[in-house]
Amino acid sequence: MPDYYHASLEIVKAQYPTHIWDKISSYIPGHLEECENVYCYSNGYLINGEFEELEEYLVQEGIPFNRSSEGFMEISPERRVYRPNLIDQVIYLNEESEAYVTTNSLRVLLKRELSPHEILKKIKELLDEKDPQYPELNSYKILWKKGNEIPYEPDETISDEDETISVVAVLK
Repeated sequence: MPDYYHASLEIVKAQYPTHIWDKISSYIPGHLEECENVYCYSNGYLINGEFEELEEYLVQEGIPFNRSSEGFMEISPERRVYRPNLIDQVIYLNEESEAYVTTNSLRVLLKRELSPHEILKKIKELLDEKDPQYPELNSYKILWKKGNEIPYEPDETISDEDETISVVAVLK
């Protein structure tokens, strides 16, 4: 029997073509809320605290998102971060929702015969592995693209009903 956990999802706040917005909405019972600089949604009853099909669709479409899932007992809280062409990683968190490096990982590193400079370099690599740096969602804008055309900013003169329009997330 699956476990159900609370999770929240944030995606880039932008104008999306109707067919993409409708598909995103079809995975959500209810609707996305407009939060500060993002669209957000929260659900207290998700299998493994994941929006599995929605997350898969957002990755397929190249739409950046953050998903946070609460833990329970032996299940750790986690954050999934997706940024097209940069990162798609699940980051495991402690009870305070902070990423962490275990003391065993640090002990193994410190037992190695390395110079202080090399130790610092290895610690930084370990931190980047466990809690990588990535752009915030509000650093992105969503452009539209039709076929092989150059991506463009959507406006009222363009029909958003055209199902051949895709989206491209670019850093501002």
